[in-house]
Amino acid sequence: MAERKQFDYFFLSYVPNVTQLDSVCMAVVVLDSETGGESFGRMKTVEGWRIKVKQLDPNVDISFLQGILQHVGQQISDSHSLPAMIDLIENSFSNSLRASMRKKCEGEDLEEVLEALVASGAEAN
Repeated sequence: MAERKQFDYFFLSYVPNVTQLDSVCMAVVVLDSETGGESFGRMKTVEGWRIKVKQLDPNVDISFLQGILQHVGQQISDSHSLPAMIDLIENSFSNSLRASMRKKCEGEDLEEVLEALVASGAEAN
């Protein structure tokens, strides 16, 4: 049996109106817990997020959101850019794109954890 590892994670959600509770989970970010998320991370989008976002907000610019998610994903995958990107997400995202609070989980490897969390994000939608 493989050793179980500790990870941090959070969800990135689209929130069209800060005065309402409606949101759509668009992606999951998983970080290693041992270094506080500063050595490696991965982001994966939730299947069907575009359709759900469009249903919630018919006027949304999907290509703009895709561009943001693509940039975030690239920065999170780069260990040199990762700390700055996490800081930006946790301290600057607030309106349309919002990060959930960081939580902890464990699993045998990053891919297993990422897939399970993406599935739970899709169920939340």
